Amino acid sequence: MDKLKKLITIISLLVIIVAIYLYSSTKVEHLSFSGIIETTKVNVNAKTYGQLAKLKVQEGDKLNKNQVIAVLERNDIIAQTQAQEALVKVAQANLQDLKNGLRPEEIAEIKWQLAETEATMGKASNDLLRYHALYNENAIPISVLEQYENNFIVAQNQYKSIQEKYKLALAGAREEQIKIALNQVEQNQAQLLNAKVKEDETLVKSPLDGVVIDKNYNNGEYVTTGAQVLTVADLNDLWIRIYISTNDIGKIYLGQVVKIKVDAFPQEIFQGEIKEIADEAEYTPKFVQTKDERASLVYGVKVQITTSNHNLKPGMPADVEI
Repeated sequence: MDKLKKLITIISLLVIIVAIYLYSSTKVEHLSFSGIIETTKVNVNAKTYGQLAKLKVQEGDKLNKNQVIAVLERNDIIAQTQAQEALVKVAQANLQDLKNGLRPEEIAEIKWQLAETEATMGKASNDLLRYHALYNENAIPISVLEQYENNFIVAQNQYKSIQEKYKLALAGAREEQIKIALNQVEQNQAQLLNAKVKEDETLVKSPLDGVVIDKNYNNGEYVTTGAQVLTVADLNDLWIRIYISTNDIGKIYLGQVVKIKVDAFPQEIFQGEIKEIADEAEYTPKFVQTKDERASLVYGVKVQITTSNHNLKPGMPADVEI
C-alpha cells in the first residue's frame, strides 16, 4: 500500500513537471511600451502678401484638404482680374463681329459715307480748278492756291479710305484679320488666367485633411509672402515613438503588427505596425520611463497607427503591446 502511494506521488510530480515545462515552452512573451501619439506637422504659408481679412479657423478645428482657412485682402489683384475679364469680352465680341461680317444697315452707312466723301472730293476738285485759273490770272496769291490744293488732297484721301472700307465691308473680313483677332482673344484669356491664379493666392488653403494645432496671425494683421499662417497636423499619419532595450530589440522586426491602447478610449484596441527601427542604440531619453530600468542603451522604434480613427489626437499617451 505504501509503495502504491509513493508511486502515485512520483507520477503526480512527473505530470506537474511535464505540464510546467510544456507551459513555459509554449508561453508567448508579450512586450509592453509606453509613448506619446505624434503626427506629421505641416506649416501653411501665405503665397502672397496682404492684410488678413478673415481667418476662418481656430486651434483644434478639423480641416479638409483644399479648405479655405484664411483670406488676404488684395484689392489691386481683384481689380486686375476684373479688367482682364472686360478685355476678354471685348476681344471675343470683336472676333465674333469679324466672323459674322457687317450687318446690312452698317454697310448702308458706309455706302452713304462714301457718297458724302465723293461729293466733298468733287467740290474740292472744282474749287481747285477755279482757283488755279484765278492764280494764272494773278488774281490770287500762291498761298490761297496751296490752301485749295491741300483741301483737295485731304478730300481725296478721305474718299479713298472710305472706298477701301466699303470694299472690305462687301467682301467680309479677311482670314488674316480673323486670325489676328483670335490671337488677341487667346492672349487676353492667358492674361486673365494669370490674374485668377494671383487672386487664388489670396486664399490660404489647407494642404491636407487634418487639425489646426497652431495659428500665428489674427484678423487685421499684415501677412508677408511666405509667412507661416498656421500649422496643421496630418491625422492620417499618426505614430508612436517607443524605446526598446538591447535585450528585447531582437524580438521585433519591420512590418510587425502590434496592438495599441489609449487611455482616452479604454474599451478600444487600435492596430499598428512597426515602420522604423533605429540602426544604432542610444541612451534612454530623459522623458522616457522604460520597464527595464537597468538597460542604459535603447533603440528608437517608430510604430505607425494603421487604424483609421480621427478621434486619436497628437499628444495622447498610448501603450504599445508587441
